[in-house]
Amino acid sequence: MKAKTKRSIIVTTKGEIFWEDIPSSDSTKSLQRLQAIVGGFIEYIRLPRGMHAFVNENGKLENLPVNPLATTLLRRIVPVFAMAGDFIVGNMIIQGSSKSLASIHSDLVSMKMEIDFILHGKGVKEGEKIV
Repeated sequence: MKAKTKRSIIVTTKGEIFWEDIPSSDSTKSLQRLQAIVGGFIEYIRLPRGMHAFVNENGKLENLPVNPLATTLLRRIVPVFAMAGDFIVGNMIIQGSSKSLASIHSDLVSMKMEIDFILHGKGVKEGEKIV
């Protein structure tokens, strides 16, 4: 019997965006995997469209690096987050329906290209693979 998993998008502090199937049928394995990705205790963040995110609860206290891509995403989709001037540190995990995740993934790829261009002056070359 195939174990149940939850499709997730991981956004790293290095600007990487990738998909991972996180175990969902075993709550202990699920929690352990979430904690491994964020590097500590998890903090739940409710997002629009029935999605949610997990980040490191103590990331700011532990001086984890800022996650510009995750911060930009949350500032665009969660108005209160933008008004508060908050920011994300460490890796972020996003979970939700397949349709919502596909939309968010598309948004993240666009934002990554914008951030890369602003920070490094580099655009996407023809034929270049976008993660």
